[in-house]
Amino acid sequence: MNSLFPILAIVRKDISVWLRQPTSIAATVLPAIAFMVILYFGAQAVGRNPVALIVQDSGPHAQELINILSDSGAFKVAMITIAPQKAEDALKQVKVAAVITIPSNFDAAYNAKKPDPVTIHINNLNLDFTNDLRRSLPAAITMFYAGQSAINGNNSPIQIRVKETDLRSQDIDLLRFE
Repeated sequence: MNSLFPILAIVRKDISVWLRQPTSIAATVLPAIAFMVILYFGAQAVGRNPVALIVQDSGPHAQELINILSDSGAFKVAMITIAPQKAEDALKQVKVAAVITIPSNFDAAYNAKKPDPVTIHINNLNLDFTNDLRRSLPAAITMFYAGQSAINGNNSPIQIRVKETDLRSQDIDLLRFE
């Protein structure tokens, strides 16, 4: 309770200054608003890279993977096509950051429990975006196989089980970490 009095005194002083000098309100509030705007645009610029999907398989598993890639927080599917040249042109013109190809044998490979045949062709103009894409496609494919395991009763070529262990017996919040 004793620490509350100095805080209230500072608040009272700030309000009295604001009433005498209304421009000080702007000087107080505008930097915070500007910072929030910068953070918003910075967050929009990172992640959600535009990608083109070349879909050469019309099977149910390929369609499920398309849905997972479209709903992924890492990609913004800008184009879905069956024409490889159209997607490659978009990549060369920097309209998309990568071209993900779901080949015609995707469902057959899945049913035969063969390794994932999906490929990605990345425009590595920006290393940060390139690394985001390199991490994101395997994560999305892992989500696909994890979902298939749940649907098919562990009939998936890849079994996903996450075993998490903590380094410490108690979580450490940021303020205590510093």
